[in-house]
Amino acid sequence: MTVKERLAAITRGKQALAHLEEHPDTTRAQLGAARDQLNIAHNSSSRWEVEDAVFALESIVLNVYGEIPAETA
Repeated sequence: MTVKERLAAITRGKQALAHLEEHPDTTRAQLGAARDQLNIAHNSSSRWEVEDAVFALESIVLNVYGEIPAETA
């Protein structure tokens, strides 16, 4: 995984976490799990672990929102 790919994945994870923090129906458990996944993405050097962590984080967002949230500027 190149540095740019890793950065893009982590950026997606940060955006997903921001969406969770904004949504009023997000539980503390979901926020904690999302933060754990973002930490895994930050701390891992394995392409698969980074991608799996970001995918898990994005899955939490889909569970809360029911769809992919609109991008915020």
